[in-house]
Amino acid sequence: MFKKKVITGAIGLLGLVLGATIVLAAPGDAVQPPIDPPGLAGAGCSGIGVAFDGTNIWYTCANEDKVRKTDLVGTDNGFITTAEGLTSVSVDAIAWDSDLGVLWGGELVDSDGVGGNDTCRIYTIDPTTGAATTKFDRTDIGCGLLYFDGLTVDNVTNTLYYSPDVQKTIRHLTKAGAAAANDPIDFETLTSSPDLCPAHEPAGSDDPVVDGCPNSGLAIGIDGKLFAGTNGAGRIITLDPVAKTFLSDFATVTGRDEDLECGPVVEGKETILSRDFETGHIDVLEAPEGSCVSPAVPIITLDPKEDTNELGDDHAVTATVTLGGVPVEGTLVNFSITAGPNAGEVSGPGECTVDPDCNTDSNGQTSWTYSGSAGEGTDIIVACFSDEAGEEHCARVLKEWISHARMTGGGTIPPGDANSGNLEGKHGFELHCDPTDLPNRLEVNWGKGNKFHLETLTTAVCSNDPNLDEEQPVAGFDTYKGTGSGRLNGVPGVTAKWEFTDDGEPGVDDHAVITIFDGVISYTFSGNLTNGNHQAHPAE
Repeated sequence: MFKKKVITGAIGLLGLVLGATIVLAAPGDAVQPPIDPPGLAGAGCSGIGVAFDGTNIWYTCANEDKVRKTDLVGTDNGFITTAEGLTSVSVDAIAWDSDLGVLWGGELVDSDGVGGNDTCRIYTIDPTTGAATTKFDRTDIGCGLLYFDGLTVDNVTNTLYYSPDVQKTIRHLTKAGAAAANDPIDFETLTSSPDLCPAHEPAGSDDPVVDGCPNSGLAIGIDGKLFAGTNGAGRIITLDPVAKTFLSDFATVTGRDEDLECGPVVEGKETILSRDFETGHIDVLEAPEGSCVSPAVPIITLDPKEDTNELGDDHAVTATVTLGGVPVEGTLVNFSITAGPNAGEVSGPGECTVDPDCNTDSNGQTSWTYSGSAGEGTDIIVACFSDEAGEEHCARVLKEWISHARMTGGGTIPPGDANSGNLEGKHGFELHCDPTDLPNRLEVNWGKGNKFHLETLTTAVCSNDPNLDEEQPVAGFDTYKGTGSGRLNGVPGVTAKWEFTDDGEPGVDDHAVITIFDGVISYTFSGNLTNGNHQAHPAE
């Protein structure tokens, strides 16, 4: 049994994805809907901190002596109560220290008892017991405000980046609170040409001659890239903290971003977590490759990321498995289609290349090919492998199947109980699988002079029924379902829907169902053809 599946909950989101146009994310884009933390945080608390320890997503609510745990789908995974001895501790921004195995947290406190905050107090917190230990106090500008928003651990240099709420300056500190190399960083100036945060200025530390961003929220990548939020301005900026240079306008978020952290890998994509103050939700944003994942983490990627093919063609998808950037040979990869017209298709022995049984080669790669014969639509292809610890790692890509094919023909639908007035119906048509392809014609005649003439093809779906065989020419489909509008006996505004099948020659097994509705009366004709033929044609 697998210990964990590191597709990170995304399969549970497929229903959401399929209901809309499917677009793969790019760095800065959301890779899934925001996480709505359960419990108190989901009931309107002010969202401040977020951290990730490799398994749990930790988060805090303002003025609460707890650090709570969730995951990518918002599960309530419990909490720890934080205290230093008998004194409750309510941290705001938090960050995970993978070297020490502890959380770091920042809190604004009234150290002199006079009233009002005056000190930024930085703690380490035991993730099992909640025991907090003061590491240092500082009295920078911003330590007298309401919340502490900027804290991240640089495990490469064993230092901290720190910024009280809505400040001009980001500080680089040792874990004892002393200034480290390249301290301080003037965030307001770095975001001032042009001004990336109009109408948003630092509080208390604003330079009146500089129009730039206030900082609220920090995260550091393993590549040294610093991600910095901008409070209510809704921007996340990337910086080179060593050179003290602006790198990019990384992402736009809604609400008021308070804290940032490198997050889980989602379907092969590294992520940044961004906590919103107003809603409490956590945005999951794609991070640039190499920003957040340790080189020792096994990763699977798929290529092509998205593709479009004609119905009936073959499609090959290639998986690459690496560990620390090095290809992993001899790993079994399982491919499956989890949603779309070809849902249920899975890889099996003998179906892959280079190794027929889907084991990776010396380049860490294996490829699987399948045919898009089940109809138009978008397949979601998932590929997974298990590492030595039994954890399953997965990635997904999209495959859209379209058709420029068409069906032609017609004939007689014999009288029967299913037919209106027990009458026979005669029809003739040329209809494309893509409604934008022209021409599209359908005419239906019955009784004494009744005639329907299609004017607009509204929808068309071409699909393949495994119980039918269109024979020659092979078209990749045998069933045509459509809707449209037209004229009935010269009167416009009448709707129709139909399903035509092609089950080979000479046409006696071809079937038609046609329903025409004039707003009051429905006329229906259904049955196998007594003469005539339906012919599916491949794309030309």
